[in-house]
Amino acid sequence: MGKGKILIYDFGTTAVKTVLFDENIQILDVITTELSYDYPEDRYVEFDAETYWEIAVNTAKEIITQNQCQDSLEIISIASQAETVIPVDSKGNCLRKAMVWLDTRAVKENDDLKNSIDVHSFYHITGLNDMDPIWPINKIKWLKNNEPQLYSDTAKFLLLKDYVLFKLTGEFVTDPSICSFSGYFDIGKKEWSQRLLDIAELDANKLPRLEESEEIIGTLRPEVQKMFGLERPIQVMNGMLDQSGSAIGAGNIEEGYLTETTGTVLALASTIRNLDSLDLHDRVPIVCHGVADKYLALTFCQTAGILLKWFRDNFCEIEIQEAARSNKDVYDILTEKARPDSINKRLIILPHFGGATSPVVNPDASGVIFGLNLDTNKGDIVKGIMESVAFLLKENYTFLLNNGFHIDKVRSLGGGAKSPFWLQIKSDVLNREFETIESEESTSRGCAFLAGKQLGLYDDLGEICRKIKTKDCYRPDPRKVETYEQKYRLYLDLYSSLGEVFEKSSRY
Repeated sequence: MGKGKILIYDFGTTAVKTVLFDENIQILDVITTELSYDYPEDRYVEFDAETYWEIAVNTAKEIITQNQCQDSLEIISIASQAETVIPVDSKGNCLRKAMVWLDTRAVKENDDLKNSIDVHSFYHITGLNDMDPIWPINKIKWLKNNEPQLYSDTAKFLLLKDYVLFKLTGEFVTDPSICSFSGYFDIGKKEWSQRLLDIAELDANKLPRLEESEEIIGTLRPEVQKMFGLERPIQVMNGMLDQSGSAIGAGNIEEGYLTETTGTVLALASTIRNLDSLDLHDRVPIVCHGVADKYLALTFCQTAGILLKWFRDNFCEIEIQEAARSNKDVYDILTEKARPDSINKRLIILPHFGGATSPVVNPDASGVIFGLNLDTNKGDIVKGIMESVAFLLKENYTFLLNNGFHIDKVRSLGGGAKSPFWLQIKSDVLNREFETIESEESTSRGCAFLAGKQLGLYDDLGEICRKIKTKDCYRPDPRKVETYEQKYRLYLDLYSSLGEVFEKSSRY
């Protein structure tokens, strides 16, 4: 077999994907391992960090053996979600369970941060448009306040990617894209913010060193090499934030591109070449790209595909049973109940089941199903949920346009990109074309693109990105665009009119 095989770990929220690519960055194999978290108390979300490593070892062994690539595997890298904190000793041993990114226990620490620095100053340092208990700056401060001996014993506070990287190589290293969500990283200077570390009373010596995403940081430790069944050293590339990988995998490395990912959550990403070129008066969230010297505008909304899951799990037992009998996807069955050619002008859903995070931050906001009557059926609710996510997408799309972004091309990724019905709704709501791409694994593919460049498989990242193939293109239906524009205005009016109600209800 030829050389140039690439192994990528994609550590997501609900699953870990271990993906093997050939020298043409084509997928050879994928192993998916589901994750299940611990919830010991309200707001606590934890996971046994050693299990992350066990998954990495077991899936690598399996995929290498199945594909007989012991002699052709050249490089390994990682894409990961960002805010999961893992404290380790000097030998990299975990000192407690990981505080998963979803963990929001550090409310007091977040309040203290807000009292110590104004949100605009925080934004201009970190690129984060608000202060949140999920940021590692608050999680680590919580550990210092509540588990002081553990804080003292900790040699390094690692994020998830950094932890797996250490287990692979023995190096304590991180990268700018992951650290953009730490709350203590200066994205302009690409270094730790001493001002923020001082405010939180955290020690910079307990953080790993910074290297760019595409840097080779070492080779597999000999004992890991043996675990994987390999007889020669394998290079390990630093890796990146999953959203950065996804953007690269969809060709979003130049200005003018927008990738929208509708998965459990909704994320929009657009490449920025120069931070000074934009007047970001509305606090557009900015993170470092996986491509050195570039940035991503990254708006993030906590509820998207998870709304369909909520509706399915709570109200669709009949459809779940039907799916099991017929060997069909339950979401396909639910979508078939929605009427494609009609728009229910009265039924409006606000998708803020986890609060509003972008473009307006409002933790008091909640989900609303408005306009129900005796004729409303399951299909109407399913379509209403899809429309609500499309409206949320339009809010964030308009937010970017109003802040100086010029968008020439929109590409859809994630589970939502598998639904032609949903993609057509998005196209009609935004009144513009939506493309999908052939590869579903855009996150791991983007990471593999950079790894392939490091291997010398091609000279220019743009060269490989230009080879990304469009699968489908959805164009707006002129008959529906104006109707959706009217419904979108009602959606905005509904949210605006409920602002005081949201605030009052949060007090109970």
